[in-house]
Amino acid sequence: LYVADTGANRIAVFSPSGGLLRSFAIPPRDNSFHSIALDSTDHVYVANEGTETITKYTATGEFVLEWGGGGTGDGQFHYLQDVAIDGNDIVYAADILGHRVQRFTEEGVYIQTVATYGSGPGEVLSPRGLTVDAAGLLYIVDGSANRVQILNPVPLERRGKAIIVAAGGPFAGNNLWNTTQFCANYAFRALTYQGYTRNSIQYLSSDTQLDLDGNGEHDEVDAEVSNAALQAAITEWAADADHLLVYLVDHGGENTFRMSGTETLTAEALGQWLNAVGPSISGPVTVVYDACQSGSFQNALSAPGRVVITSTAAEESAYFLNGGTISFSNFFWTEIFNGFSVGEAFGVAEAAISSTIEFQTPQLSDPSNLAGTTFLGNGTAVNRGAPEISGVPEELTISGTNSAEIAATVEDPHGVARVWAVVRPPDFEPPSPDNPVQNLPHVDLMPTDDGTWSGTYEEFTTAGIY
Repeated sequence: LYVADTGANRIAVFSPSGGLLRSFAIPPRDNSFHSIALDSTDHVYVANEGTETITKYTATGEFVLEWGGGGTGDGQFHYLQDVAIDGNDIVYAADILGHRVQRFTEEGVYIQTVATYGSGPGEVLSPRGLTVDAAGLLYIVDGSANRVQILNPVPLERRGKAIIVAAGGPFAGNNLWNTTQFCANYAFRALTYQGYTRNSIQYLSSDTQLDLDGNGEHDEVDAEVSNAALQAAITEWAADADHLLVYLVDHGGENTFRMSGTETLTAEALGQWLNAVGPSISGPVTVVYDACQSGSFQNALSAPGRVVITSTAAEESAYFLNGGTISFSNFFWTEIFNGFSVGEAFGVAEAAISSTIEFQTPQLSDPSNLAGTTFLGNGTAVNRGAPEISGVPEELTISGTNSAEIAATVEDPHGVARVWAVVRPPDFEPPSPDNPVQNLPHVDLMPTDDGTWSGTYEEFTTAGIY
């Protein structure tokens, strides 16, 4: 047990039973130290508010190095309060009046600022305490915000950029447009929640009057959707990115994506643009594509250093049920919002689609094994799990009646707003692969006295197993 004995200007080392093993003095100039931390080789790091420095000692008190100094620049401190070290000997420092948490190597080299000023997710107000758990999650006592935040301190790219394509538009016959907007807007919100800024997102849409951040300005959309706009966004705007995300949603076909009522994008063209910009991007390139037959793009897009996610296999329809709330996009972006990696988010979305829709098979191409360590933004963990659903029969046999009760037990400590059941008839046949599925019958379930949710569906028209 290492104790920062500030009043006595020393570090005292005790056995687990409380016996003093040794101690070593801290120089008088460092007599305002508030926190210490140990790395994997028992080097002691002292956070000194008086000198605004971090000093590193050996386990027996020999000076090794010092870094920092007063100021607001990278690697400087303004009222340094706490220090913590993770399992890889990465050093974190809490800077109260600088309202930030910085990250360093064990040699004192500045890596990045993992939390900056503000009251949103991944932002801090007078951070006063730090610790890192065995999984590498960083816990921050966010003093003036009266909260504890848990961050997944992923290796944030300084120039991570994202391109969102809400394709299609409100042309005659495009009954998917409202759902496309729902999915694309949710992607935008998930990314901004995880630290992307307006300047690091290029949003292409035919609706240029969006105000997703509520600032009264219609400034979210950067350009109307077109092949030329997407090509420029990828090959020019994103050329200086350390990590690039491209998300596309709307109508798809075999090796094609409908950009608008008059223009389509081919898998070959998209692959060429990504190949052209690839050498200038040092980090991973992630493509997420949700549309019918989106899997037909896999061959053209897959490459080392690239994670390609499609919501379907090559010859399958995409399902966008209940206005898009039951869709691959919604499941995927919910987990990005919750701080999951790209690989974890894909796994959850794939499982959700598999358990809800039998005829859609999401695909993942990841030749460089990057998905599990690729985060879109800060990777800030949201302390909230999914509701627990139980008591649902695997199947329901209907014969001689047009109605039946459907019940489930749904539990969540934060409360449940709505429960509903989607009904898939026994004679349901998937449509042609280029037609998205937007509607299946559903029934709302209402809470009962015994804690379950129940409802009666009265439109069974075909005998069989549902």
